[in-house]
Amino acid sequence: MSAAAVSQQILSLETHLGRPLFDRAANRVHLTPEGSDFLPTVQVSLSAIESKAASIFSRQRIEPVTLLVSQLMAMSWLPRTLADFQDENPSIRVTC
Repeated sequence: MSAAAVSQQILSLETHLGRPLFDRAANRVHLTPEGSDFLPTVQVSLSAIESKAASIFSRQRIEPVTLLVSQLMAMSWLPRTLADFQDENPSIRVTC
């Protein structure tokens, strides 16, 4: 977005809220007390939107990996190692 578009959106929000969020001077802009009070709520809300959008719309590539191991390894070392790997990497799904 351009600076002018952001400025218009802020002015629209201030009109909607009925209060200024910024004190504007010649070359400076500062939050008003109301703007400072409102900022943490806006940050939490934007973070929640970003997280939800990422979980719904992010592209997730699923690429299978095939492991070839001896029967002894498959019965002893591999289950424990895969369990440890899955604990350390909860976003990676391990299927057997």
